[in-house]
Amino acid sequence: MREIKFREYNSHWKKMYEPFTLINAITAGGISDRYNKHSIFMQFTGLEDKNGVGVYEGDIVKCVAQNAHKDESEFREVGFSDFEWKLRKINEYSKMKHALGFNWRGWESLEVIGNIYENSELVSNT
Repeated sequence: MREIKFREYNSHWKKMYEPFTLINAITAGGISDRYNKHSIFMQFTGLEDKNGVGVYEGDIVKCVAQNAHKDESEFREVGFSDFEWKLRKINEYSKMKHALGFNWRGWESLEVIGNIYENSELVSNT
């Protein structure tokens, strides 16, 4: 069974907090006062990148296409749309495309290289 966990980015403090499960939050005495209007929560996809790093909503991943040369890659944002995890080209304001699935559907490898909150340079330079 997929572990359901989240991580939080606090836009006021500009800080990403360690992932947590809802069970941990509840058994630790409830949701902390830290969670407020500045809290942005991102859910774990249940998948890991090529380095074993957990992939979360809002992550920016470097994608290498199957059967492509190693220099043929692109950056995509991880998001949730139409009841599944998907990848969207950075700065593309259309619906999420390319379902992730458990085999990353169509990608030879994916690597988490940042996220849309802490790495704005990755979003603006692509």
